[in-house]
Amino acid sequence: MFGNKRKTIGVFIGGLINYYQNRLYTAITKAGKELNYNVALFSCFDVYNADVMEGEMGILELPDYEKMDGVIMALDTMENSEMKRRVIEKVTNKCQCPVVSIRVETEDFYNILIDNNNVMRDLICHFTDYHQFKDICFLAGTKGYVDSEQRLKCFLDIMAEKNLPVSEEQICHGNFWKFDGAHACKQFIDQRGKVPEAIICANDYMAISVCNELISRGLSIPGDVAVCGCDNIWETTVCAPTLSTVAVPFEKMGRTAVEVIAKINHGETVKKNTYLPTDVVLRESCGCIQPKKEDLIQSRKRFYNIYDKQREFQSQSTYMAIELEEIDELEKFSNVLASYIHILFGMKQQHICLKTNMEDFHDVPKQFFTDEMFRCISLYGDGTKEDDVFRFPTKELLPGKILSDEPQGYLFMPIHYREKIFGYTAVCFEGDACCDELYRTWMCHLSNALWDMMVQKESRNLYKNLENSYVRDALTQIYNRRGFMRYAEEFKEKAKAEKKNFFVIAADLDRLKYINDTYGHAEGDKMIVNMAKALTEAAHEDTICARIGGDEFSVAGICDREQDAYKYLERFEEKRKNYGVHASCGIIVTDLEEDNGLEYYMNLSDYYMYKNKSAKKSEGVI
Repeated sequence: MFGNKRKTIGVFIGGLINYYQNRLYTAITKAGKELNYNVALFSCFDVYNADVMEGEMGILELPDYEKMDGVIMALDTMENSEMKRRVIEKVTNKCQCPVVSIRVETEDFYNILIDNNNVMRDLICHFTDYHQFKDICFLAGTKGYVDSEQRLKCFLDIMAEKNLPVSEEQICHGNFWKFDGAHACKQFIDQRGKVPEAIICANDYMAISVCNELISRGLSIPGDVAVCGCDNIWETTVCAPTLSTVAVPFEKMGRTAVEVIAKINHGETVKKNTYLPTDVVLRESCGCIQPKKEDLIQSRKRFYNIYDKQREFQSQSTYMAIELEEIDELEKFSNVLASYIHILFGMKQQHICLKTNMEDFHDVPKQFFTDEMFRCISLYGDGTKEDDVFRFPTKELLPGKILSDEPQGYLFMPIHYREKIFGYTAVCFEGDACCDELYRTWMCHLSNALWDMMVQKESRNLYKNLENSYVRDALTQIYNRRGFMRYAEEFKEKAKAEKKNFFVIAADLDRLKYINDTYGHAEGDKMIVNMAKALTEAAHEDTICARIGGDEFSVAGICDREQDAYKYLERFEEKRKNYGVHASCGIIVTDLEEDNGLEYYMNLSDYYMYKNKSAKKSEGVI
């Protein structure tokens, strides 16, 4: 897939801003490079608007599945069931390489698993045996989710083994996220009419939310209620109190998945299912272990650094968004992004690959990704950039000159506005830095700016077309009376300021009625168009031509000498013969020492034109 001729592992993860996904991606990338594999991770953000999600899932159309040398899927990270379905379908039908599923057991692929039936067993037994808790409530995750159902079953089995009855009110379902505490405590405390001895949560996010709700109710943890979670996310060390939990080996799972692919590609036999052990981590929330002073200092330092980074980012990204509102071309766009790339802490490179020149709505191809990318804007962490307009094959993911011979690790995400996809970004990070909420905000600013650029250009085009229809003649496309009055007046003022001569010519097509009556109006319209062509071809830079109405035309211009105006008539005489038209003309040339207004000169040129026409009639020419 990449142009450096190394084998490539494709990785599919959803909701990349979360801790588990971040650690998984970092471990896979690190292990891949150590084993001489490129790693191409294809991901998107979890959203719930259908149009936006369609644009996000468009990233699944980017990879060349048949060229992958290994695939890793984290299906449990994909909140959208349609995304999960598409990943499985494409991998099943197109990939001819080892495929590994992490945390979700699949029938057709290799699996890296933890035993969810027993993952919380030791921690639950710690509550029942060591602490002798009997009134325990359980906050499960989303109904139907395998992790949630298995962890709930583990809790119910242990409570049954200990002969501890569990009522329906002791079981509550959340959604594995940070806002389930109030709902759970309402059921566990208010509806039951008493405070439980302990609340066990199926993951850490829900456990921290429960702790916050209990504290807001004036309850002490663990004095009044003990709490624990599962997964051991980094927030468990900085929340108050620190949270007892189960450490799931995220990094080990990612590394093992890469090792399984490498072994299979080397012809080794690998078990279909690989189970990894978990560890109980006891902290303040169950009353067992007080954190060490040095651990608290490090946790607080980490928390402050994250808070400070987010505060700085929000401040700077606001200014960036304001600057992006003003852009009207891609070069300005890349300049703004390059000047703010430093606010993405840990960002090493970001390559913005566009399939279009972003001129207008109609310029964006309907397919997700074209065979070639149109442009690559490369941003670097030190604020430098490369902005090249050249085409490169989409299947290679990045231009060859960007890639080195070393194993590569890039995260690919779509650039889109709702369902309309403009291209994709490829990013890599320094060390253990990875995608987070700040990067999601950055991507929103980036995508919205490109959309706004197109909207602005489209609006300008519409305004230009509207203005043209106001000042242009629909048949001949030269100016109409309104356009002539506006721009001829500007010419007159310019001639006056530069002390030059100003001339106005009235031209009238001869025998138009005869042509219409004899050959039809279509032929008459053709003569009108030819008259306009002859007038404009005879003109020079400081000349304006207009169809005033019917078969009447006007010309205005600036000249140094009076005879230059008459030379225009000579040129017109040659042009009109080429087009087979006959016309009568009148001309007035003035030095504008006595400025009588544009209408005055138009009427005077009309007067001379009609004298010319009358002379032709009396001579029998027309």
